[in-house]
Amino acid sequence: MFGVILPVSVAVVLSMVATILLTGAFHEDGFADFCDGFGGGYTPERILEIMKDSRIGTYGTVGILFVLVAKFLSLMHLEPTRIPLILIAGHAISRVFPVLLIYSSKYARLDASSKTKPVGKADSLFSLLFALITGCISLVFLEWQEVVLAVAVLLIVTFFFRNYITRKLDGYTGDVLGALQQLCEVFFYLCILAYQNSL
Repeated sequence: MFGVILPVSVAVVLSMVATILLTGAFHEDGFADFCDGFGGGYTPERILEIMKDSRIGTYGTVGILFVLVAKFLSLMHLEPTRIPLILIAGHAISRVFPVLLIYSSKYARLDASSKTKPVGKADSLFSLLFALITGCISLVFLEWQEVVLAVAVLLIVTFFFRNYITRKLDGYTGDVLGALQQLCEVFFYLCILAYQNSL
């Protein structure tokens, strides 16, 4: 929509701002907290303590800047007419993998009596199926080759991400889920760009 009356670069920035406002920067905040916690914490206790701090640190600042710049540059180099559909697909499919993480990991809490409830939990098969269906529907307007490439890469990213957070924290938190969503979104755009440049 923005691209009809504005330069592509401005339209991309406004689209990114719109999605951030729509979600309340929920996942971006999680990614920043994840970077601070895992960057500055050397024990599970310290990682969780840092991630609960509302202030953003150096790791979080650098991390969120990297993510935003990576999104912008990736989208800027895509075919302008495809950007709206790719944005929708990126947001939808990137939210599938945190759900898969929830269903394949446990919530990390050091104190079993903690009153903090998981942001996401494996409470029903319906929520998993809903995420998978909505994520897959968003890909129908893309070429099957780039879909296969992107999904394969995101599965690999999720696999290594899960191994990393399991080794460091023995589970996930809300911030961890937000971080995975942001990583998957960035890698999705990169995969689509790589496929486009290979033609």
